[in-house]
Amino acid sequence: MFNNFNFLLRYDTQLTKESFEGNNKKVLYMTGLPSYMALIALFDIIQPHLSPF
Repeated sequence: MFNNFNFLLRYDTQLTKESFEGNNKKVLYMTGLPSYMALIALFDIIQPHLSPF
């Protein structure tokens, strides 16, 4: 698993919405969620409860 993390960081160091889009392996590794769609669905649920920083 550590080798997978090194691979991800070596080739894709950004943690932006766009960097997760279309990259379900990255989403799964970084969040434990199975897909980008699941990540966005979860974000849409919690977003109204987040305070701006």
